[in-house]
Amino acid sequence: MWMLRGVTSYLFGLIEFLTKCIGIATHGFNVTSKVQDDEQSNRYDQGTFEFGVQSPMFVPLSMAALVNVVAFFEGLIDVFRGGDLDGLFVQIFVAGFVMVNCWPIYEAMVLRTDKGRMPTKTTLISTFLAWALYTASFPGMPSGTSASFSDVPLGLRAPSQAGSRDPGLLLRRAPRAPASFLGAVLGPRPPSQARPQGSGLLLRRAPGTPASFSGTPPGLRPPSQARSWGPGLLLRCGPGTPVSFSGGLLGPRPPSQGRSQGSDRRAPGPPVSSSIKMEAAAAAAKSPLHTLTFSRATAANRIFAAVYTCAILALLYRHVHAALHATNFLSFSLSLSFLLADFLLGFMWTTTQSFRMRPAHRHVFPENLPKAMREEDFPAMDVFICTADPFKEPPMSVVNTALSVMAYDYPAEKLSVYVSDDGGSDLTLFAFMEAAKFGSHWLPFCKRTKVVERCPEAYFRSTYPQSIETKQMKVMYESMKERVENVVDSGKVTDDYITNAREREAFNKWTQDFTRQDHPTVIQVLLEIGKDKDITGQPMPNLIYTSRQKRKTSPHHFKAGSLNALLRISAVMTNAPIILNLDCDMYSNDPQTPHRVLCYFSDTSISHKLGYIQFPQRFRGLNKNDIYASEYKRLYLLNPTGMNGLEGPHYVGTGCFFSRRVFFGGPSSFVSPEIPELRPDHVINKPIQTQSMLAMAHHVANCKYEDQTSWGSKLGFRYGSLVEDYYTGYRFHCEGWKSVFCHPKRPAFLGDVPITLNDVLNQNKRWCVGLHEVAFSKYSPVTFGVRAMGLIMGHCYAHNAFWPIWSIPLTIYAFLPQLALLNGFSIFPKASDTWFLLYAFLFIGAYAQDCLDFILFEGTFQRWWSDQRMWMLRGVTSYLFASIEFLTKCLGIATKGFNVTSKVLDDEQSKRYDQGTFEFGVQSPMFVPLSTVAIVNLIAFLGGLIAIFKGGDLDGLFVQMFVAGFVAVNCWPIYEAMVLRTDKGRMPTKTTLISTFLAWVLYTAASHIPQI
Repeated sequence: MWMLRGVTSYLFGLIEFLTKCIGIATHGFNVTSKVQDDEQSNRYDQGTFEFGVQSPMFVPLSMAALVNVVAFFEGLIDVFRGGDLDGLFVQIFVAGFVMVNCWPIYEAMVLRTDKGRMPTKTTLISTFLAWALYTASFPGMPSGTSASFSDVPLGLRAPSQAGSRDPGLLLRRAPRAPASFLGAVLGPRPPSQARPQGSGLLLRRAPGTPASFSGTPPGLRPPSQARSWGPGLLLRCGPGTPVSFSGGLLGPRPPSQGRSQGSDRRAPGPPVSSSIKMEAAAAAAKSPLHTLTFSRATAANRIFAAVYTCAILALLYRHVHAALHATNFLSFSLSLSFLLADFLLGFMWTTTQSFRMRPAHRHVFPENLPKAMREEDFPAMDVFICTADPFKEPPMSVVNTALSVMAYDYPAEKLSVYVSDDGGSDLTLFAFMEAAKFGSHWLPFCKRTKVVERCPEAYFRSTYPQSIETKQMKVMYESMKERVENVVDSGKVTDDYITNAREREAFNKWTQDFTRQDHPTVIQVLLEIGKDKDITGQPMPNLIYTSRQKRKTSPHHFKAGSLNALLRISAVMTNAPIILNLDCDMYSNDPQTPHRVLCYFSDTSISHKLGYIQFPQRFRGLNKNDIYASEYKRLYLLNPTGMNGLEGPHYVGTGCFFSRRVFFGGPSSFVSPEIPELRPDHVINKPIQTQSMLAMAHHVANCKYEDQTSWGSKLGFRYGSLVEDYYTGYRFHCEGWKSVFCHPKRPAFLGDVPITLNDVLNQNKRWCVGLHEVAFSKYSPVTFGVRAMGLIMGHCYAHNAFWPIWSIPLTIYAFLPQLALLNGFSIFPKASDTWFLLYAFLFIGAYAQDCLDFILFEGTFQRWWSDQRMWMLRGVTSYLFASIEFLTKCLGIATKGFNVTSKVLDDEQSKRYDQGTFEFGVQSPMFVPLSTVAIVNLIAFLGGLIAIFKGGDLDGLFVQMFVAGFVAVNCWPIYEAMVLRTDKGRMPTKTTLISTFLAWVLYTAASHIPQI
């Protein structure tokens, strides 16, 4: 009523007072009627508003109701079509809030037929005034016009906001034509209104031709370059700019149909032939380099998110209410525990929805690249490959990765491969010396036979043509492989394997004082462009082995420090504008990948803010059901697709092409390095093996070089977290860079996965410790990230940063309901209670949505089941132990460490993995809580069944029974490993005994709690 009085009695009282002050109205006094009408009394008792009579105060009241309901639904439609929810949220909320309060008015205007309804005359007057108010609010838009510019990719401007006449893209909407950049039809421009303008192409859509801008046309005109040109739709693209329109082709308007329009005449520009101009732009329009298409599921995702959020709030309300009305300490503690658990689950679910707000798919067309760029104009490219331990990361695996990228369909004289050996191993150097020799045969073989599989190991493992040349190549490869593996097995490079003085000089650097934690810088040029040729006389790419200096007294910052050393060394030696970063086991699976990358980097409309292009991590050798969920489909495929429609995906540590400029501050805030040789625009004009260049490379690889500099904070890869990839990409986005997720049908890169549960959990634990370091730092995504990138993008990064807090709700749900069930204590609503439906909706809704997403991304139900099972297993193992390790580190008890995940494959373990059998085998503290959870849930479920068969309350205990049974089903591989198996991968007996004892302790303790 306060709001209703605001636009009626308060407003009319103010007006009457003002008119009285100027002598127009006289002050009067109306006596309030005390007469009661029976029908009115009856409606009042029923809580129904009474209108019934004509009153001028009902007009603004009805107007407010109409304007707000129309505004609310228009806003929703705009958002569902891809509008800016972040910017319009408050306005939509205000309109919705007013609309809810106006429900009695809508009821009186439309639904009611009694005498107390809103008078028809008042309704008509209010509708007319609301329409007039709406029309008057947009004087530049003729009646019947509907326009939406809220979702135009790359900052397209509305006509009223245009200014500059520079070449670019210009849009003009015809009167009464609905304009939408999400696929709606744009009205045709009358022939009399078109004219050729400047150095671009005027595009006119033929009448009846659908036009859609749902895919981002590359090279769209930025806001600062747009200009209003009056009625009609006009498109102008810079010469050579590729444009893609997903809703139909727009043809060029012949110059003969154009005419001058006086004051709209374009400012003078460089003289360009109209025919050449039109042909170039038309060719570009028909041959796009890349397109962007937003997912059709966006609207459904947003609707479901709104409904599910309401359900979460209702659940939290129930927990709060239960806690406030608890009659004893036990009830209060349980309510508080589940409030915490469900709040954290709700928070993590909310961050997950950020990826579903604007998912988008990109497509590239490398076949069109020759039309936009000649091969001799391709930019140079540096490739960084990191390894750290020759015994956990076999040198032959690293060699295969290097050979696969050296064989790219890319000019060899523009390609440089750097190998960073953070273990400082002469075994790795020897492997690459052998690889350089084999590469002189392998590279021409690949390009001559046009094989797609250019990783030697993968090629010879596949079904390859059995020609004489191929067999000879395989013999050469097997010979190299045997030599390398013999050296690794012996642990040293003996004189038998050193063939010349240059090699001997290189290995002489490994003295008795040389250790992996303490050694000088080693930079060995194995192949040099212009000097080394393959067997056909063609140039070979640069191949450079590096191992930065290490001292025990100097921090080395793990992989981030290694990459920064490579960044500086490469800047001094080659300084290519594009950098590819690869893990040692992530080999190239597509020789055309650089061409896909150039489809983005060559597009000047986006390249000035494009920091990196991320390809998904894909893996070879996954077993049928991916029992350890090593595919990480959500992390590597679903989430990046969701971020693709925002600022772009996060960096995942491998398979990423960077612009070198991204490492030196934001797009508009260049951070200069301490010496000019490290600047991204530094020109290299010397051979890489000149004395001065090698001396400078050794200097910048010194372990003291970064002292008192901005490296790791404002320059290069960022320090401060074990997950340097996630943190670096996050900081780049905060600085204003954008990224692109490129997901071709043929995987660009393929890597190996851990095949034992212990390795999987330890790898995940290491990630989670690093994520904690970001989540609880001054750069936390929920604070710093939201301010820098916006609410949705900040929550995308928050989802990963707060991964480890899954451990809290999952641990609570793994033990509390089960222990209460064993004691016959009901803590959830009865199955016959209305609140049960809320729990059922929350569980089924979340799981069904996750499963649907998984399957739509070419997953299977079996793999989805493995994924959700591993999520639960990680919750009580790696997430939990990572949180404990982070807390102890904050207290100064534990120190941060980095363990390299083993890439060595054991034959028996590989066989069990291929059969889909979990690998335990070793003693691990993380197996203890895992086994304890399995035992507690199984006993609780069986105990609950026995109690029900004895006449227990199934209605009250159903939810707890379901939770215990669901966990028990997911724990089947653990029961199998504890009891049924006899192979080496079974659960260690010691772990089984400890877990059984802990489960008994928990049960005993819980059985005494109700007595408190």
